[in-house]
Amino acid sequence: MQNLFEVLSLRCDLTISDSEIDQSWRTLSQEHHPDLIGKDGVDISTRINEARDVLTRPAGRLEQWLRVKSGESSPRNASLNEDLMCLFSTVGDSLGRADEAIKAIKASRTALAKSLLMPGTLAAQKRIQTSLGEIHRKIGSITDRFPEFEADAEKGEFQKAIAALGELKFLEKWQRECQQRLLELIAIE
Repeated sequence: MQNLFEVLSLRCDLTISDSEIDQSWRTLSQEHHPDLIGKDGVDISTRINEARDVLTRPAGRLEQWLRVKSGESSPRNASLNEDLMCLFSTVGDSLGRADEAIKAIKASRTALAKSLLMPGTLAAQKRIQTSLGEIHRKIGSITDRFPEFEADAEKGEFQKAIAALGELKFLEKWQRECQQRLLELIAIE
């Protein structure tokens, strides 16, 4: 697989900022736009967009960094620690309640029935938002450790980064599921 840091002309560093990624993406997108350079620009633009999409996600950036620095990119036997198990339980409960609210609203036939279900729907929205906040905080606590992973890499140590990648993959999956349910809850008429 191609080094996505190189695609965006960036140094292979976990601590690069999203603004650095976006600036490089903007510059390269303008230089290699298909309207300017023809058919070749389509392939180049696709790679540039993919690189941006991957590197702006914490798990994507960490996975790409591990691939470049250590040759490894996947956690072996990823499992949940106690902290993540508690969060998984909370997220699972929030998603379950959201699914129940969505199902009930969709099954209701009258405006009165739907309005009577709105307090439960709003409570489900609040639970999902709370879960998203917890997920966001946990992702932040891992990305705060990116400088530590960089320092460990200088010593040839990647175990903490590999474990963190497994955690980030779980967290980003839960984040997507919560965002999807929240949008469904908001869109309910």
